[in-house]
Amino acid sequence: MTAVRPPEFFPTPEVAALLLHAERVVLADTLPFSRQAAYNRAQIREAAGAQRLSIPRVHTGKRQPLASLEIAGTAWARKHVHALRTAYGMAPFAEHVLPEVEALLTGRWPSLGALTVATTRWTHRWLGATSQLVVASETPEAPASLADIWTASGEGALLALPSSAARDRQRLGVETHVLRYEHRPYRQTFEGWVPECSSLDLILNHGPDAARLVRERTTIRPLALEAAPEPTRPEHG
Repeated sequence: MTAVRPPEFFPTPEVAALLLHAERVVLADTLPFSRQAAYNRAQIREAAGAQRLSIPRVHTGKRQPLASLEIAGTAWARKHVHALRTAYGMAPFAEHVLPEVEALLTGRWPSLGALTVATTRWTHRWLGATSQLVVASETPEAPASLADIWTASGEGALLALPSSAARDRQRLGVETHVLRYEHRPYRQTFEGWVPECSSLDLILNHGPDAARLVRERTTIRPLALEAAPEPTRPEHG
């Protein structure tokens, strides 16, 4: 199965599950930036609860693809490093993970797409995922629509998240499977549990075992079964 997703800034657990379960993942950095998506945001856990890290972008007034969308300034990187050290300095895998993350954050990146591809590749490596990663902007044609990306790099059935599965199936006309990720508690650095944190939170707290936790919370079903109506239950007199 092939998943097609724009790269995310330290991907959500749902996208981490796609990295683990798909045979091929196409990082669609040629698609336009969306403010509603998590392309430039990652949620982390701090003592008081959730904190959102955001990468500022240069506003041009146009819908730009991630691969050419410039990052605004560098001050955000220092703030993110400080936030991560404060939140995860005592995390079980901080000694191994934080230096690599800080190197990514303080690197020189020509675009938001370049940085998010790098953080997605990093997540893929830490999860021990075996899926093939294909970056749309690095392919010869650099296709800029979902249909063209699929034609250039798609293979087999489509593996999609619930929010886009039906729409993508209609656009592509291919066999589609739906991946659902269930947010369930796991050990975090501070007492209690905050849901919907980035996969970075899982890796800092559980290291190589993060992949097992993601897999345990994931189910995959054909879209046809997902869309099927509930069977009518007979009435009992």
